[in-house]
Amino acid sequence: MKARIRIQEVAAAAGVSIGTASDGINGKGRMSEATRRRIRETATTLGYRPHHAARSLRQGRSGLIGMILRAYSPGMHGGLSYFAELISLSTVDALAHGYALVVIPSEQALDGAAWLPLDAAIVADPVDDDPVLPALRARGIPMVTDWSLAQDPDVICVDHDHAATMHAVLDHFAEQGARSMGLLTGGASDHYTRVSVAAFHAWCAERRLPGAVEWAKEAPVDSALRLLDHRDRPDAIFSLWAVAGHAMLEAARRRSLQVPADLLLACADDMAYTTTNPPLTTVSFQPRLMSEAGGPLLGAALAGDFPEQPNRLVPTMLTIRASSSRTPGPERSVVIQPRIPEAHR
Repeated sequence: MKARIRIQEVAAAAGVSIGTASDGINGKGRMSEATRRRIRETATTLGYRPHHAARSLRQGRSGLIGMILRAYSPGMHGGLSYFAELISLSTVDALAHGYALVVIPSEQALDGAAWLPLDAAIVADPVDDDPVLPALRARGIPMVTDWSLAQDPDVICVDHDHAATMHAVLDHFAEQGARSMGLLTGGASDHYTRVSVAAFHAWCAERRLPGAVEWAKEAPVDSALRLLDHRDRPDAIFSLWAVAGHAMLEAARRRSLQVPADLLLACADDMAYTTTNPPLTTVSFQPRLMSEAGGPLLGAALAGDFPEQPNRLVPTMLTIRASSSRTPGPERSVVIQPRIPEAHR
């Protein structure tokens, strides 16, 4: 059996004292970022891992749950109502169980997963082949994520049926007379985006209707304009990108299109869209239900009682407003139930 790498060996290889090596690994002490990075890279290369069991015996649990935000660019999560509410709900839930929530932005996610003294982690929107998940798993940290990981029975998953949601939005557009569909999405390689885009193409192919997808690479308005300039100009657009609602309205104005007479619009949820002109139809991913489903599962795992069925599916909510309704009427909401059996995710 290979001998465990000691902190003394990391210090020697990195050319620092034992105390500095320990501080660098644990995010303590005063040193340059270059030195801290060198220490951590040396530790990773040597295969060093902190002895968390020994540390727990000395100190007890850290009392920290990390919320790791992945798919979007730095700082974007705070501007989205879904993540703002999810963070708030998770903070309250963590405190109620004697833990503090630490929010870890995407650019620091791998360091946080590998080195922070976390008792558990919530990983929001992991990207394809995300290194954060195996880093947490290697340390034995219980985690809950919103990505279907049925092949990994040690990961708790609370997710939505994104295909069912996409089909419900497109069915609504078709009922309102749309015959050419458009999809606007950010460039993230996350499960939500990948499954939603595949469902969009499948729906359009099944009904033999044109469908154009625009992957946003810069300003949302420019991306929406390119979609409207497509050879099969959409008469209905759904944006997976929650920040793009105002941009779609502006793009319609620049192309002299009336919403909803000429163009139907819907967007991933943002509470600000209730006050646009016209109010935007939205899909809510119901962060409260996500928190209510994931909290008890993670709590059980922390208590050493990992759930026998670690997957949960949460309904989404389509709220139909004037931007996608050619028949005048009051706002109405439709619950979109998952169609995939939880045991076969």
